[in-house]
Amino acid sequence: MTDLRVIEGGGGDGNIETVHDRIAAANFHSFSREFLRLLAGGGDAHAVGMSMVQFIDHCADHEVRFVDVIDAAVADMRRQICDMSGKEPHVVEEMMALEPALRLITEYLADDNAAAARRSKRSREFRERIDQTILSSERRSREAGWSHLENLSKRLGKWKPPKK
Repeated sequence: MTDLRVIEGGGGDGNIETVHDRIAAANFHSFSREFLRLLAGGGDAHAVGMSMVQFIDHCADHEVRFVDVIDAAVADMRRQICDMSGKEPHVVEEMMALEPALRLITEYLADDNAAAARRSKRSREFRERIDQTILSSERRSREAGWSHLENLSKRLGKWKPPKK
């Protein structure tokens, strides 16, 4: 099992050394996955609710400091997302696009006075990341003797310039 005691940039002291801490962290992982599935349109509200209840009940029943568990679980999930070792280049590109996409989604859900400004910034970051992904894919495809962009252009059909 992953050592969840290590926290890079987390908030609490990350002291989750007991079996109950680890069970609570696993419950939080489950809740997070189910919530993201539901948010993405492929999940089940019942599964989200049940995993939330399991997390909260376990923390309450075993006097687990939920803040430390959440910090450690989030740090572990970020490590899983950000660990690029041994992954294919196209998978790395997908993973690199996730963070700005998640930040943009978060700002679309925000409703405070500064949300529009943050959303604009996050949108630029997301579009830049997509552009980087396309360029990286094109570089790799050219190294392999073909063109990703040419194949994409073929999907559009023949371009007809607008009449003046």
